[in-house]
Amino acid sequence: MGFFANLISRLNGSVELKKAQEKYLRNTKKYLSEVSANAEAMAAMAGRKQRELVECTNELEKLQRYAEKAVLAKADDDAREYLAKKFALEEKLKRLQQEYEQAALKAENLSKEKEGLLNEIQELEAQL
Repeated sequence: MGFFANLISRLNGSVELKKAQEKYLRNTKKYLSEVSANAEAMAAMAGRKQRELVECTNELEKLQRYAEKAVLAKADDDAREYLAKKFALEEKLKRLQQEYEQAALKAENLSKEKEGLLNEIQELEAQL
């Protein structure tokens, strides 16, 4: 049970208590809507980052295959060019991995916060 919900439940049933409970419930619902919107946005961002990560990984694999084929064809300059592009993409892959992990973690934390708020709202509504 949240701190305020616990505090409110310990007070007597006065009119001002009821007003305070209703105000707190309204504010909590408003905050819940903000958290929900942020959670959805962060989940969408995590999905985008994951797709970018997969695309970058596929591109790295393609460049590796091209470099190997160039070596077999004795086109060393082409192989070096593909490997240089691959190296640049590896840096991008590291960055994308970090961005994805951060977005996924934020989405998870916001989801947990949303669940906590929903539970608190249910408890408050049960008291009213």
